[in-house]
Amino acid sequence: MARPRKYDDEPVLESLRATFLELGPGASSQELASRAGVSEGTLFKRFGTKRRLFAQAMRLPPIEEQVWVTSMTTRPGRGSLESNVTELATSFMTYLDEVIPVMSMIMASGKMRPADLRALYADDEGPPPSLVRDRFAEYFAAERALGRLGDVDARTLADFLLGACFKHVHVRHHFGDFAESETIEQAARRFARAVAGWGTSTAERKIGATP
Repeated sequence: MARPRKYDDEPVLESLRATFLELGPGASSQELASRAGVSEGTLFKRFGTKRRLFAQAMRLPPIEEQVWVTSMTTRPGRGSLESNVTELATSFMTYLDEVIPVMSMIMASGKMRPADLRALYADDEGPPPSLVRDRFAEYFAAERALGRLGDVDARTLADFLLGACFKHVHVRHHFGDFAESETIEQAARRFARAVAGWGTSTAERKIGATP
């Protein structure tokens, strides 16, 4: 019986990365496999979906696998709202700190067509920005239902928080000479204080909290 072919992921990923940068995210799986010297079946057996293959080749950490994303369903009612949001905002900005330089490089290649990106991310989870916003909105809605957050639209609050996080990291990367000296952690605490104080008194925010 023939033994399955083994290969080192890194050369394959480097080839995939080069092909994506040359042809964009719309590069066909046939072309990707041919240039990497493997079969299409081998590619998808090793990396799963094309979305995951693209993410790994471009050094983009899969958003749906981030611990801070998967932990959101367990956070409502535990600890304090402010500490939860501080941790989540810090993690999100740390993720952006890694992703933004990569995305800037991809965009600079001139091959990143919106239509190709939409096709690449057309699955049940949706594009990463929507997935993150939905998770934060679900978390805020759960905290509101527990009385730990004021009467505020959860999706709008998620948009405000994520927009503030993105702006902070974007300025740090692209306008470093003009950026404030505030660290990611300091900015996260500031954003969290604003969220925790949104329409709810200090006493009310403690209701339902568990160690």
